[in-house]
Amino acid sequence: MNARNLLCCLLLLFAGCNVEEEGKKSHFEHDHHVDHHWPRNLSDAVRKIRKRIEPQALSEARSAERFAETVDLVSWIPEISADTEITEEQWIPINDFAMQIWSELNASGPELTSDECLQLESLCTLIDTAMTTLEQGTDEGSHRREAVQ
Repeated sequence: MNARNLLCCLLLLFAGCNVEEEGKKSHFEHDHHVDHHWPRNLSDAVRKIRKRIEPQALSEARSAERFAETVDLVSWIPEISADTEITEEQWIPINDFAMQIWSELNASGPELTSDECLQLESLCTLIDTAMTTLEQGTDEGSHRREAVQ
């Protein structure tokens, strides 16, 4: 291959690398859709689940849509909780309970029953307990650091 052909190949190779799409903030933006009800963190997930099991939310005309969003939120709990600082000992029951509820919700109808609402509230309480012990551990750690200094 002569130098001229090599130069042409190199120019073609590098010419496409500098093309940027206007308005993109991430290289992966095009292949990752984020649902509008995706929670910011575990506390937000609990808040969103509780909002969807309130009596007035259950009686709204959009209850089938809320049901689908609730199923999504429950399915995301293991992933979101794994991204926190809770211990594995705390995470396992949260994961197991969320997957149990998710499975039951998938087998049921398009509206939440009172039993399902009670289970969802129990899941939220389990998460609240884990988050509270996490916050208390953080507070104790900062007190210990202050005492050492």
